[in-house]
Amino acid sequence: MTEPRFHIDKFSRLERVIQVAGWCDLKTGDLLAVSLAGVAGSVVSTARPDLVEIFGAHASSWGFDAVIVFDSNEKARQACKDVLVLKSPEKEIAVSEPATRFGGYHHQAANDVELAFFEALRNHSAPTVLELGSRARSGISRRDRFGSARYVGLDIMPGENVDLVGDVHRLSSLTRQKFDFVFSVSVFEHLMMPWKVAVELAKRMNRGGLIFVYSHQAWPIHDAPWDFWRFSCDSWDAIFNHYTGFEIVMTGYKEPCLYATYFDDGNPVTDFQGQKGYYAVTCLAKRIGPPKLDWNISPADIVQTSYPV
Repeated sequence: MTEPRFHIDKFSRLERVIQVAGWCDLKTGDLLAVSLAGVAGSVVSTARPDLVEIFGAHASSWGFDAVIVFDSNEKARQACKDVLVLKSPEKEIAVSEPATRFGGYHHQAANDVELAFFEALRNHSAPTVLELGSRARSGISRRDRFGSARYVGLDIMPGENVDLVGDVHRLSSLTRQKFDFVFSVSVFEHLMMPWKVAVELAKRMNRGGLIFVYSHQAWPIHDAPWDFWRFSCDSWDAIFNHYTGFEIVMTGYKEPCLYATYFDDGNPVTDFQGQKGYYAVTCLAKRIGPPKLDWNISPADIVQTSYPV
């Protein structure tokens, strides 16, 4: 007896409403029942002609689209970690933690970018690492991820896990040390002039050195007024190029999301319902030579505010 086949193509939550869509071979005529954390959803059939070539003509009726409404936002949030049940009169499938199981959750390209960075670091005989924004602001320190590498944590503010205090826009005046690897998580959106930072990094990285950047393609405004940018995979070519001393190795998106319009006034220009974006974007770039330009401007010459504590 073969196990039922299924796939979750979409799992999204907007406040207390969760939508689940996909296909399941339990659907052979009777409408499939869908429940999450014990709460039943309303479900409709959807045509799936894309499955016919793989499974046969009968698979065209396997599609479903379910909406599950909870009593509160908190219950809906917790339900994402509970059990999703797909059920026919004869059989059922239980899917634990469905929010991490649906087909669009992991974008492999983004994972590959980080894996490639750490593989290169492990294969280096005596790596030197600079982490940008290293302060353990939320109690998170990534120092242990770099093993025996010579590690320097840089942050614009002093604090736990900070070895060097200063603005990375002025990196070349802060240290004479050269680095083989640079690691940055959720920092580049807070850099007023990321192209200037690329120039500064090229001055302090060894030839062939790698920089890994994790930033955001879509994210709420945070740490204002020092929240400047959102990036796509194509953005990095403007920052890491032969003029700044780099070449792109690979990029990728991660953590897909759906846009929702706060006010729906029927304007087609702002009707983003169901449009796809990504919370995260990653980039791996290689230092290929010294920068061919400079940018002798400091953020302090433009704004008088300090970075939020």
